[in-house]
Amino acid sequence: MESLPAGLDTRLEENAARLSGGERQRIAVARALLHGRQLLLLDEATSALDAKNAERIEETVSRLRGTTVVAVTHRADARTLARYDEVIVLDKGRLVSCTPPAAFPAARAPENA
Repeated sequence: MESLPAGLDTRLEENAARLSGGERQRIAVARALLHGRQLLLLDEATSALDAKNAERIEETVSRLRGTTVVAVTHRADARTLARYDEVIVLDKGRLVSCTPPAAFPAARAPENA
């Protein structure tokens, strides 16, 4: 946002064409957080972000209180998963496992994941 001509006051075109995928993702997450809902569904919310910005968003989301967060991700590293209460693994729409993050590596993962 700092690189935009008027910073936060910059008017954006439809679909924010002048922004990168990562910038659009950060804005979408920020808008979701501003609404203060009891349920926050994040579907690959950090997929277009570099590691530093993904870490910032994941840390912010993990500090939310009074909000249930359902995060869909393919990042199955221990640091990311440790922020959540449960790791649910689906394969072809079917529940494969539901386990605490610490037990996740031992959980049965789908083939070709």
